[in-house]
Amino acid sequence: MPEILQNQSLIEKGPIEEGAIEKGSIKGKSLSSPWGYEAVIIIFGAAHRPNGQVRNVMRHRVERAVSYASFLRAQGYRRILYIPTGGVTGKKYHQTHSEAQSMQCLLVENHVKPEDIFCENHALDTLDSVKICSALLARLLPSESISFENHFFDRILRHRLYHHLYHRSGHRSGKKTGYRVVLVSSAYHIIRCWVLMRLLGWKCVGVWPNVPAAPRKLRRWYWRLREIPALLYDCTMLVLGRVWQKIRQEPF
Repeated sequence: MPEILQNQSLIEKGPIEEGAIEKGSIKGKSLSSPWGYEAVIIIFGAAHRPNGQVRNVMRHRVERAVSYASFLRAQGYRRILYIPTGGVTGKKYHQTHSEAQSMQCLLVENHVKPEDIFCENHALDTLDSVKICSALLARLLPSESISFENHFFDRILRHRLYHHLYHRSGHRSGKKTGYRVVLVSSAYHIIRCWVLMRLLGWKCVGVWPNVPAAPRKLRRWYWRLREIPALLYDCTMLVLGRVWQKIRQEPF
């Protein structure tokens, strides 16, 4: 295992302690606003190969995140935090390191400073990643980064979904686009990530690699079609979870 993974200040081993996110820290690492980060890039993980090696799809996501960070710096964002998210999903193959740890190594290989990386090692699927990262962002970013009034359904009704979801080219004029949260995943997966984050109220932008996630079209279409039931399921579970939480907080 690369030496960088031995840094306990960057990688948490074991479950998240109850109430740790609400207190603003995980395993002693502060998540308060004095960090001074102006933008956060969340990189969604991808499963390892059965032998534990990194798949190209994960490598492409990390490279896209690094290239987009360069664009953000040109827009005036000086301090950028990377949050690779993904736990150990290959337990049946006896894998011991998480997707986030592998992405951390790839980020360091791309000359990202270790202190600008925060690994989220506990999520086992996309919905887990969204919920945990949302809790982290609530401590990292100021309150104006989250808006429940600007709901994503309003964007659909105004036919502006495409404009607010996709930011592939990365060429916008002027300084500071106003986006503080950037989601990075493959093209077939980024829609689900973005919709779930918008359901939680976050103003975010989704970017994806220019390289196809799979060389064969049949495989790519399989992944795209699979996203339809996955999106419906995750949205339903997220909404029901928030309704249940509201009921527990304000019983009839």
